[in-house]
Amino acid sequence: MANPIGTIVKSGLRYIDDLGALSNLKKNYYENVPIGSKLSTSNKMVDTEFGRYKVPMLGVPIEEMGATHIIDKNLITPPVVNFLKLFKDKAKLVNLPSDRSLGTSSLLEVNEVPLTIPTNQQGGFEFMLNKDNVDANRIWASNPQVMETIRKYAEQASGQVKNPKTGEILEPGVDVYGVFQNMGGGSNDYSTQVSDTILSLLDGYKVPKQAKNILDEEMATMIVDWPGIDSPKIRSYLNKQAIYNADGKKLQDGGGEARKTLAYVLDKAKYRDLGFPDVPSIRSATSHMDFFGTGSGDQAGKVMARIDVNRKPEMITPKIHETYEASIFGDEVSQFAKPIKASDVYLDALKVRRNEGFPIAGDRRFMETKRMVQPVNQEFIDKMGALGLLT
Repeated sequence: MANPIGTIVKSGLRYIDDLGALSNLKKNYYENVPIGSKLSTSNKMVDTEFGRYKVPMLGVPIEEMGATHIIDKNLITPPVVNFLKLFKDKAKLVNLPSDRSLGTSSLLEVNEVPLTIPTNQQGGFEFMLNKDNVDANRIWASNPQVMETIRKYAEQASGQVKNPKTGEILEPGVDVYGVFQNMGGGSNDYSTQVSDTILSLLDGYKVPKQAKNILDEEMATMIVDWPGIDSPKIRSYLNKQAIYNADGKKLQDGGGEARKTLAYVLDKAKYRDLGFPDVPSIRSATSHMDFFGTGSGDQAGKVMARIDVNRKPEMITPKIHETYEASIFGDEVSQFAKPIKASDVYLDALKVRRNEGFPIAGDRRFMETKRMVQPVNQEFIDKMGALGLLT
């Protein structure tokens, strides 16, 4: 059940009183660092209470990370998908890899340090559950090129046949559903949610001018038009959306690469030591707690929807999504009875990888970066039954 608008929510290990639950989350985090749980890029072998692990070097221990949010969006509670109906309809599933970001609230505090401007949380799987998006049949957001690629892939998977001259649909094909799967622990970095939080925390930090100069010098080596962290235009610069023509071709870059680079650079220990906000804490604060300690692709099926393969992507406003410029459309929003590993969904694609000699070790990266389609066939139904997902 979604929290009502106006509810203040505390999240993160900082606020978990159950010592057993806290211990399990910490252990999962350490164990899953090699497969995507990590909140920082710098790792070191250390002795932990659970044994010796290669773990990220953090400025703030994970058990001290926490966030305060205010719920300001209405979310629906989707029904559980009926896989037996999809089997009867000969439906197919395609993957929708996504970052771990929240989509229901505004962020007020990180580790009990207040933000000068609350950060709007609009992304991740909850975009599909936002009632405003449901009512408008918006199911996913990204840039127009990615959205059209997904739509075309779904159209091809459907088997739909059109008259090549008129575009008239001769055979409708089967239904195709887009299925959410989570990416790694640093996947939020492209979003405005991370960069806005950095800036809103930085406003309250006493970072010396010399330290900011060091940051600006490094950023300028990677981002040629970097305006400076103290520039009055820094927020609009980072939040700038790319410009596309009517055909979805990019005419001008937005601030995405600069946002990713800023998070990457500030994640270095030297910048934490210079007094900048802790980026791993920000990644945690802008992520849904359901993903804490999980690897990439470990939470597939938290949400899914039927893709309208005949409706072209449309541009959306920053009010709908500040990071992304376009949306695809669909309906029948639902969810698996419980999230499962993406490897348990895309059986056919991984079977092809085994037959071609690709190692299991590369599967997670493959599933995060490649388009996959899975027919809801007997093998899939048998797998879902074994996992207790048939209702």
